[in-house]
Amino acid sequence: MFYKGVYYQIGDVIKVIDEDDGKPYYAQIRGFVQDQYCEKSAALTWLIPTQASPRDRFDPGTYIV
Repeated sequence: MFYKGVYYQIGDVIKVIDEDDGKPYYAQIRGFVQDQYCEKSAALTWLIPTQASPRDRFDPGTYIV
């Protein structure tokens, strides 16, 4: 899927910034869906940080699926 100049595919890890607290959250794209109005969305699996997860970058070995 192409969105705002970036090509996304299944398996990509994305970062989302919370609008309220400004904290980053990470998820992995599981698939894409399109509704009857041709609106596209991604199905996500949220990645849960552990105590070992660095706060300033993403280290995949420290997150739980």
